[in-house]
Amino acid sequence: MSASPDAAGFAGTLQLAAALAAVLCLAAAAIEDAWRYRISNALVIGVILCFAVFAAAQGSWPLLGWSLAAGVGMLVVAMLPFALGIFGGGDTKLIAAMALWTQFAGLPRFLLVMSACGGILGVVWLIRRRLARPKAPAVATPAAATPAAALQASAAMPATTDAPAAAGVPDEEQGSVPASAAPFTRLPYGIAIALAGIDFFLFAPQSPLQGWQPF
Repeated sequence: MSASPDAAGFAGTLQLAAALAAVLCLAAAAIEDAWRYRISNALVIGVILCFAVFAAAQGSWPLLGWSLAAGVGMLVVAMLPFALGIFGGGDTKLIAAMALWTQFAGLPRFLLVMSACGGILGVVWLIRRRLARPKAPAVATPAAATPAAALQASAAMPATTDAPAAAGVPDEEQGSVPASAAPFTRLPYGIAIALAGIDFFLFAPQSPLQGWQPF
C-alpha cells in the first residue's frame, strides 16, 4: 500500500529538515573546535539524532543497516589515530557520526575531502604557530671583552642548573611558548571533518539534499 501524497510530502520535508540540521551541527562543531579546541558531545549526538530522524522518515531499513555498519566500521578505524594521539575523542566520534550519513558509497569522497582539508589546515596551522612563536631576547655582550674577562665573569656567576626558575623569571621570559601561542600547539581537525561533511551534503551524488532547490 503506497503512502498518500500528503504523507510522502511530509516525509520528504522531514528528511530535508534533518539533513539541514546536520549541516548546522557540523558548522557549529567546526567553529567550536577552532575556538575552544574541543567538539561537544551534544553536537555529535545532534548529527546522530538528525540521521535517526532522516532514516525514520525514509523508512528504508536495509539502508539503515548499511549506515550503521559504516558508522561502526569508521568508529573502529578512527580509534587507531585516536590511540596515536592524531585525533581527539570528538574527532573520532564526529567521523563515525558522519559515516552514518555517507554510508559506504559516499565514504571514499568524504575521507578524501577530509584528508585534503586536513592537509591544508595543517600547513596553515604550522605557519601560524611559527609566527606566534616568541623570539629569544638578544643578550648584549661587550664588544671589547677579552677571553680572560669572560672567564672571570663566568667564575663569578653562581653555579645552578635552573637559574631562570630560581631567579623567579616568568616562563615567557625564558623563551617558552606563552599563553597566547598555546592554542597553536594542537590542530583542530574537527574543521576538516566538518568541511568534508558539508561538502558531502551539498555536492556529493549520495547526498540527501541532491535535487533540493532553496530558491
